Amino acid sequence: MDKKLLSFCFISLLIFQSCSKSENTVESQNGDATINLQIAGIEEEEVFEISSSAVEQAILHRAAFSGSSRGLNLSTPQKHLEIISLDEFDVMNDVQQPIALDSTLHVTESRRASNSRAAIPLQSQTQYRILMYETTSGVLGANQVATAGTRVDFQVDAGKSYNWYAVSINTTSVPDINSSGIIPSSNLANQDVLYASGQITPAFGNNSLTITFRRLTARIEVDLNTRGIFGRIQNTTSLDVGALVNNTFTKINRIGDLNIRTAAFSNIVDAPAITANNMTVVDPNFGDAVKKAVFHTVSTTPVTNGTLRVRLNALNITLDNNSTRSFTANTLVPQNGALTPVIGSRYVVITRLIESTVLINNVRWARTNMLYDASTGQNDRYRFRPNNNYAIGTLATEFWNKSATTPTGAYSSTVDPCTLVYPNNVWFTPTEANRNALGTPTRTVRNVVDGNARFTAQWDQAASVAANPAYPDNSLILLYLGYFSQSAGTLVQQGHLLSPSSPASGEFWLRENAATTSSRARSELTQTGTTNPTYSYGPFAGATDGNRLDRKPYRCVR
Repeated sequence: MDKKLLSFCFISLLIFQSCSKSENTVESQNGDATINLQIAGIEEEEVFEISSSAVEQAILHRAAFSGSSRGLNLSTPQKHLEIISLDEFDVMNDVQQPIALDSTLHVTESRRASNSRAAIPLQSQTQYRILMYETTSGVLGANQVATAGTRVDFQVDAGKSYNWYAVSINTTSVPDINSSGIIPSSNLANQDVLYASGQITPAFGNNSLTITFRRLTARIEVDLNTRGIFGRIQNTTSLDVGALVNNTFTKINRIGDLNIRTAAFSNIVDAPAITANNMTVVDPNFGDAVKKAVFHTVSTTPVTNGTLRVRLNALNITLDNNSTRSFTANTLVPQNGALTPVIGSRYVVITRLIESTVLINNVRWARTNMLYDASTGQNDRYRFRPNNNYAIGTLATEFWNKSATTPTGAYSSTVDPCTLVYPNNVWFTPTEANRNALGTPTRTVRNVVDGNARFTAQWDQAASVAANPAYPDNSLILLYLGYFSQSAGTLVQQGHLLSPSSPASGEFWLRENAATTSSRARSELTQTGTTNPTYSYGPFAGATDGNRLDRKPYRCVR
């Protein structure tokens, strides 16, 4: 009886242990060694940090890069950021060189960290795979999927030597391997591939294995910034990053099949483009106007200065009036700086798109009037209108006191509101010389928009300037919107011409502030007759300030 009772208790204990084991436990047939798996984190290289906020605050300058392949030299003189004019928009760009993947872009100063390597933890719910092969036979002893933050125990044979391999793509899923120990490139494209390997000979009972991952790719981030073209990036937008050499674009974002036993990639191919629905918002203050595309690449081929390109396979933005503006597919955007990908390093390419201008007699004019949008959630309050297809301006947003930071703000001789349009200090209020360079309009146009008479003076660009297909018109169009009369307290509008004695005017502010100079440009429109009226347009001539509180539009230049 004692033997039977003892056998029953022993069997019951085995059943209890089997039922209580974690579902993540992997056992070999004769396993008598338990391995407790612990994740230390991801091993980092040397840390370099740069303040992107400082870049934004001094938008016209950037730190010169050092000759080293790693890091930035911020002690050298600053350089002016170049504005590059393309067919449909202009671009002001910057490249930030290697910085560690755990560093932040929002620090107050740039610094170089110590040379010691640190391990940052995996994010909660990140999955990884651990595999163990018997060293002598090559037999797979364990293939376990685990989740960061969750304890993992599994059993193998004591006294046997095992080669172990751990892999993750730093997400909430993890790819499997095939019978040859290969993870295909299709499962790794644009993924943060983490890897670790080693050997262990577990003893009978409990054993510990601590894993620190290292990265097998370089990370290239592209911050696409459409604040300067006054639109929000639509999800159909798509981009790649690469080099243009001999008129051939070659992608940087490349990936291959990973052999987990050697940590080597083979069959290297181009990785897919990244679409905006897979991009992240850089700053909630600007929402979809600035989004980040993250590429992971195994390529370490140097990209020389002058060849780096961001390819906008598709660029579609939503304007302030909720219309869509689409730009030509496969537009190559030049980027400043050289880039040599180093595995485990991070690179940030900042691409700021700026609205293109209309070139008239060597003066670059904004296409539309400047607005001040103080609506809730609007951080870029100084903006340009989406188009010129309107007849009556909006008093609260489009008509300004002279040299004020808001339409109804106080005059200041040091204020130029055009410079506050993003990027700061790129646009300016036109001078009297800019106005004089306009000359006589190519044409004057009267039509009806939303039931109101719309009057415009228009200038054609030089024939050598190609038309911009992204915009509804490619002429400089100045509207006769009238002005706000401070004394009368009303907006004198051109749409209210009711008799031959009711003139209307097209006006905008000029930069000069002294009362004795031409501080505004003005063209008077006169109607003759009422049944079949004719209209005569005067020249846009300079006039003195008059009342600086008689609010007028701003049409900026660059």
